[in-house]
Amino acid sequence: MATLRPLYRAADLARLLNPRSIAIIGASERAGSFGERTQRNLAPFHGRVHLVNARYQTLGGLPCHASIAALPEVPDIAVVAAPMEAVKGVVQECVAAGVGAAILYAAGFAETGKADRIALQSRIAAIAREGGVRLVGPNRIGMLDYASGATISFAAVPRPAVAPGRAAVGIVSQSGNLGFALAQGVERGVAISRVLACGNPADVDVADGVAALAEDPACAAIACVFEGMADPTRLVAAAEIAWAADKPLVVYKLATGEQGAAAALSHTGSLAGSDAAYRAAFSRVGVVLVENFDALLETAAFLAKAPPCRAPGVAVVSTSGGAAIMAADKAEAEWRGTAAAGPAGEGGAGCAHPGLRLCPQSGRHHRAGAERPGIAARLRRRALR
Repeated sequence: MATLRPLYRAADLARLLNPRSIAIIGASERAGSFGERTQRNLAPFHGRVHLVNARYQTLGGLPCHASIAALPEVPDIAVVAAPMEAVKGVVQECVAAGVGAAILYAAGFAETGKADRIALQSRIAAIAREGGVRLVGPNRIGMLDYASGATISFAAVPRPAVAPGRAAVGIVSQSGNLGFALAQGVERGVAISRVLACGNPADVDVADGVAALAEDPACAAIACVFEGMADPTRLVAAAEIAWAADKPLVVYKLATGEQGAAAALSHTGSLAGSDAAYRAAFSRVGVVLVENFDALLETAAFLAKAPPCRAPGVAVVSTSGGAAIMAADKAEAEWRGTAAAGPAGEGGAGCAHPGLRLCPQSGRHHRAGAERPGIAARLRRRALR
């Protein structure tokens, strides 16, 4: 299947990922409104925030402008906190002004399944694409960049306990709420660089997010919550980019059953596709697929910090013989290897597993020929670099 368009890379999304100025279209003084919440959440932003609403002259001590054209500069991002009916006109204004990207909060588009709403979303996306504006959403909760303080959202934003370090995880999620739920890890010391919540994939989609984070120096590993997409080869291509960049990609797949697939269509307008087909495709490109949501961030955070392997195989060191046996059972089931009992040390027990396929001939050969490369291939590839 041919891709619908080339993937956006980090350079294509530069103004979205690294904004110097952000405009809030639909700014408001009403407490709890999307505009008011967005302005409050952008308090840590290192750049400039502009407000647009013809009803006000000032808001929160900042001047408020009547239109995008009236702003003192062209913003890199326009956050559109306007109702569904007004979105098309606002996007046209963004194109006319040369805005870099537009984030659309409004719902009520393709996810409704209604033909007229699907057509409206397609038309808005075409206007943006033809005008050079990267469109994020509609039906989007926002995005978070903890390094620059560009925490763009109408929802509550998790705030980091410490600044993200070099081993930070970048999150890409088709579900905004699940992406922001993962971001709560920053409150417990997990290093997270960005959260990209895609919403409806009218233009920028989950594959673009993966490809961009693969080239983001602030991101050491990628955690992805994935429902499905009309052209699955896009995500496969993005995984190839992550592999080439030695950027571990960990995926939790939603919509694995018939009812979940139907729910995905009404959630973000995504086509879930065959779960078996996705698994086969992911295994060929080195994606680490986790079976439960709780494991997603933990696995990505581990791979972001994991040093290169120094020897073949896996060693289990434990103060409990029973715990070592549990680990041996899980390892054997995961990699279908043959467990061999290792020597017990003082105060602990060891168990070596020579059959876990951790050291193939090369990472690239293993990815193409082995059944499930996953974490093993990722660690081996780092050892080869």
